[in-house]
Amino acid sequence: MLGGGTTSFGSEGSDIWLVKTDATGEVDWSRTYGGASDDGLYALIQTDDGGYALGGWTGSFGVGNRDFWLIKTDSAGNVEWNETYGGSAYEYPWAIVQTVDGGYALAGWTGYFGAGQRDLWLVKTNSTGYMQWNKTYGGTGDDQAAGLAQTADEGYVIGGYTGSFGEGSRDFWLIKTDSSGDLEWAETYGGAGDDYAWSMVGTDDGGYAMAGYTCSSGVGGSDIWLVKADSGGYLEWNRTYGTTDNEEARDLAQTADGGYILAGWTDSFCTGGMDWWLVKVDSNGDKQWNRTYGEGFDETAHSIVETSIGKYAILGRCQISGDPYDDDFWLIKLEHVPPLVEDTEAYVGYINETITDLPDELFSRSEEDIPEVQEDFSDLLDDALENINEENYDFAKEKLNRIKENIYTELIESPERQEIISLIDDLIAYVESL
Repeated sequence: MLGGGTTSFGSEGSDIWLVKTDATGEVDWSRTYGGASDDGLYALIQTDDGGYALGGWTGSFGVGNRDFWLIKTDSAGNVEWNETYGGSAYEYPWAIVQTVDGGYALAGWTGYFGAGQRDLWLVKTNSTGYMQWNKTYGGTGDDQAAGLAQTADEGYVIGGYTGSFGEGSRDFWLIKTDSSGDLEWAETYGGAGDDYAWSMVGTDDGGYAMAGYTCSSGVGGSDIWLVKADSGGYLEWNRTYGTTDNEEARDLAQTADGGYILAGWTDSFCTGGMDWWLVKVDSNGDKQWNRTYGEGFDETAHSIVETSIGKYAILGRCQISGDPYDDDFWLIKLEHVPPLVEDTEAYVGYINETITDLPDELFSRSEEDIPEVQEDFSDLLDDALENINEENYDFAKEKLNRIKENIYTELIESPERQEIISLIDDLIAYVESL
């Protein structure tokens, strides 16, 4: 199930757009929800009855410029009921959960209630959307939620950022409440720069992981930042991922192997503008592999799930032209992931197999020349592996860079070509570390 906004379908302005696909990404059905003004969606869950709960925002209904908008649909996307929550200013929800009592909790920010310019806002409803209570958290700065989970004691953990507390202009912020929304504890994570959390998940060990970007540490303008905390919010470890340019994580999931997969964007490793960037790490945050996907303009990944062990579905946006408002939904399903780069023989074999399995139309040469091209790649990969095994690392890097040059020449621009380039880049980085 895909959710977001559209200006192509529905009523005036932008509308919420819900799209149901089959296992191969083909559209089964789609629905729009909205009115005469702008309406959008940041959070979506499937409910216990097989329907859906949409945590959106509306400028068409409610009392404010933007209000929380909770829409409940059946399994076919037909509206069963909807409710708005807010004041006369702006409120945006960023996360939603179905609670153990069958109701819902939404977390985001409000510009009407609370103490600051924006305060983190938690709204609790019953099973039909009637508001039971709401709480604000924050100070005089900007404070916002990015993720929400209900805990075993029926309280809530909210991950986001704060501009009111902590060390920098904005810091990661993790809040624990009781079942009534009363604050039990709060922790900040960050440095003197701007640290912005986009996603939070509960982890298998009872702790929490948060992802976003940091300008306080790392090597670039902004780097992806992954923070792991225990059940009491105590920082266990943190890792940055990036280079000298800019990277952000927009979503995070814990994987079946106990590690994490992060989805976002990079303008360091890209074909033009921003490209999707996926980073897979182990349970300690050490990077296992990364991939970029792009088509030449700006593309950003916004959501990721592990569909089965080692397989992923990623949803984001891709620009159709240079116009920043000319975007489409982009859904990618990854069926294969490479071995660890440290297992060099298996990793090189995986690259070779990937090239061999490419369809003929991705090669720039005629069909009769393709076997020879594939054989040349295989020979170069074998030479590189032999040099790695013999610790001739400079020669190995030379071979790998030659393979990269040939990839650009022999394959047409495509996500598959970019994936192979990413694989080789990871191998070059590994060789440089030896």
